Amino acid sequence: MIKEIIKLLSDDEKSLTTPLLKTQVFASRIGNVPLYEWVNKELNGFNYSDEIPEYRIAKASPIGTISDGYNYQQNTMLPVSIFGDKIAKELIKFKIDDGVKSLEDTSTGKYGDTIIKPMGADFCAMLTREAQKNGAEIQIIEGRIQVHIGEFVNSISKIRAKFLDLILKLEQQFPEIDEYSIDKNELNKSVTHIMTQINIHSSGEGNIITSGNHNTITANVNVTKGDISGLKDELIKNKVNIDDTNEIADIVAVESLENNQFGPNVKKWLSKMVNKSIEGSWEVGVAAAGGLLVELLKKYYGI
Repeated sequence: MIKEIIKLLSDDEKSLTTPLLKTQVFASRIGNVPLYEWVNKELNGFNYSDEIPEYRIAKASPIGTISDGYNYQQNTMLPVSIFGDKIAKELIKFKIDDGVKSLEDTSTGKYGDTIIKPMGADFCAMLTREAQKNGAEIQIIEGRIQVHIGEFVNSISKIRAKFLDLILKLEQQFPEIDEYSIDKNELNKSVTHIMTQINIHSSGEGNIITSGNHNTITANVNVTKGDISGLKDELIKNKVNIDDTNEIADIVAVESLENNQFGPNVKKWLSKMVNKSIEGSWEVGVAAAGGLLVELLKKYYGI
């Protein structure tokens, strides 16, 4: 099986899906949980609570429309330095969290040369407040994060290189590898050690822009329409404290949608949570924060 995986990985025209699936079978047979979990994330994508490996972090360009009260600048690069260091760093990075099949499709240009994630109105309002707080009398009318597909091509190449490095090192240590006859404890120790050596685990910067599924947020959430208990469970799972969780639960229990949009109290709560992310009192990235909460609430409201 190992030699077959190496052969597949050595051909950069081949999809990563098949060698990953074969490695998942291998990891299951030898009982190596870290390898199995890493392969599973590469196949199916990373969750909000996961830290994203460095090889899945892309360079991004924040673009938008700016007004100084007299003039509009459309489709212009946002001057990130006016938002402060923390936000500036987030705006120029893009978390590629989809599974490899999605990355491969995107890298072909199937969805265009540029992947775009629009900024929500609340997020633009937050950027405006930060800019004005730092002395820039401007308003961010609308904004988006743009990433060229070359970044997806680069990420796929890095995944392939890391993956191949792991399998080759494993073959070097166990030339006659056979998961049925070799000492599984020894093999598992080697696999885990090699993964650590080449930094092939889920670590890196977590507070960054998220790509979602072709420009939309795709959290693996278990919330159905009207399910307050499920909503609370998912919020707590994503590190929202109990007081904030209970607050939004009380709000949604009585506040309906208005013209298929969130009501004023829900919007106020969302803004508060984005501000908490900026301040660092909620351990979720600024841009990801808004997207995560909006997605959970959309699931709850059934929109």
